Amino acid sequence: MIGQTLTLDITDLHDWGFGVGQSADYGRIYVPFTFPGERVTVTLTEKVRNSQWLARLNEPRGLDFCVQATRCGGCLWPGIDYATQLGWKKNLLVRAARSLPAIMALPITVHASEKVSGVRNRIHLHANFFNGRFEFGFFARGTRSLIPVADCPMAEDAIRTVLAKLAALRDKEVATRENFGFGIELIHCSADASLVQMVIYASPARRAELARVLPFFTTALHFPVTLHDPESTAAPEVWQRLPDFTYYTRPGCFQQGNTAQATVIRDLIGAELLAAAPGVLFDLYSGSGNYSLAHHRLVTQIYGVDENRIGVEVAALNIERNRVANAVFHCGSVAETLAQRPALGWPERADTVIIDPARWGMGGQVVAELARLRPGKIIYVSNNTASFVRDAKALLRVGFQPTALHLVDFFPNTPHFDTVTVWG
Repeated sequence: MIGQTLTLDITDLHDWGFGVGQSADYGRIYVPFTFPGERVTVTLTEKVRNSQWLARLNEPRGLDFCVQATRCGGCLWPGIDYATQLGWKKNLLVRAARSLPAIMALPITVHASEKVSGVRNRIHLHANFFNGRFEFGFFARGTRSLIPVADCPMAEDAIRTVLAKLAALRDKEVATRENFGFGIELIHCSADASLVQMVIYASPARRAELARVLPFFTTALHFPVTLHDPESTAAPEVWQRLPDFTYYTRPGCFQQGNTAQATVIRDLIGAELLAAAPGVLFDLYSGSGNYSLAHHRLVTQIYGVDENRIGVEVAALNIERNRVANAVFHCGSVAETLAQRPALGWPERADTVIIDPARWGMGGQVVAELARLRPGKIIYVSNNTASFVRDAKALLRVGFQPTALHLVDFFPNTPHFDTVTVWG
């Protein structure tokens, strides 16, 4: 019954990272922000199906980690012992892939985050102007209810400094013609300890009004604030300096939210390329070339493709500024690009393929093209366990075999992680 209060022992985790308890009267209960081994008091909020319910945790927890713990929709596991988190992430991966003996036969190499907090170099905030006042924060889990914040312990220090400055703007009046909501993205470029890009987003109908009140931010914050424009040619910033390569970015270009762990994946890819000494490398879903371009000296030629125009433009910028002579990137569908590769000047075969799709995975057309391409090695990066398992099944069906499995923890205090698999 909705509204019923229960005391539960949490004994398991759902694939989504919710704690799971069992009630003699109501059956299986899913409780966000709880973890196996805890005894909690909850209130039933929604019947999922027969003998399965969602419940709300009644008492706050993890407040020593974050004052908004169990309210903000970000961290599902605030303050949980990190070694225990990693153990359960490994369990969740094993559970998801249990139907794939070829995957389960591989040892799982876990790459822990060096820090449990202060790891996010990119955060997205929801904001609004209402009755002449500015507000911002994160949505509560599963809702569009705004939780005001003044800090986020998962953000890097430079971003936390900007959050404090934004919080101070709540006391200031702003002359807006109407009430409206918008988005704010804060991006810390790791090449500069203090440089944070602030990009504000609005629907086309609100963009003119947001541009009109832009001085509200720039005057108070004393650093540039960019109004997002898909057609913008804003000057690039240095994103990351490596010993022999410098990555650039600009507003609107996706970059990974944890630079240190993105470097871990880049290094894993580099080790595979060094061992294989490939001639031709295809970088599929390439973005700005984050995982391939730094390794241009290890290959004869790099061909990259992504549907995001800004990402491909930034890849071209990275190629130009680093004087890379053996890389070319194309903007378009991955499946169509592979199918049309001779017409685009791409070779028929690739020695190694990097695949880093969005959370929904590759899709059947791309797998079919890979089967025809028959690269000697595939390095597949996934940020979604369900799509990873689906794509792994498809790769197995067309004859590829996995040879290595890595779990890279991008986001401590959440159930999210990346997997890197190597296929031959």
